[in-house]
Amino acid sequence: TVKYEKNVNAETAKISVCGINPYSGCKNVEFEIAPISINPAISAIENMTYTGVALTPSITVYNGGSLLEVSNYTVEYANNLNAGTASVTVNMNGNYVGSAAAIFTIEKATPVISQNPKARDVLIGEALASSDLSGGISDVEGSFAWKKPEMIPVLENEGYAVEFIPTDANNYNSVEIVVPIK
Repeated sequence: TVKYEKNVNAETAKISVCGINPYSGCKNVEFEIAPISINPAISAIENMTYTGVALTPSITVYNGGSLLEVSNYTVEYANNLNAGTASVTVNMNGNYVGSAAAIFTIEKATPVISQNPKARDVLIGEALASSDLSGGISDVEGSFAWKKPEMIPVLENEGYAVEFIPTDANNYNSVEIVVPIK
């Protein structure tokens, strides 16, 4: 009789050959089933926006045109906390061997200004720089500054450009608003 054990997946398998009357005794032989070497591919990953926590986008992995199940690979992310270029690597396991890597972009977030700052009045002929800005509120730390502080405002105006400059300029964009001035 011939009996096989663990001969389906990549692992150590076993064959047992046993004699039948008038023969007796058994011979057990182990052999390795090697995993299949493949070149997996990770589908394109859309750009993400900085959130302050490590970003781990869902990925889809293919072998040619066949979708691979999540149980067939492990996933590792790198440089996925701050704005910039992040990467993801998959390493095949179980019945497969191989790996693939892909990159994705983490874009800077845009701060939300919930209250515009107020400008102190200036005398005719003074530049915007002589007007202090106060009271502005944003969802991230930063400061408000005149976009063109050297500009001398006209008597009748709709306001002038003010830039919110986040303290964490690596992960947040600057925001421009218009602030009225007298």
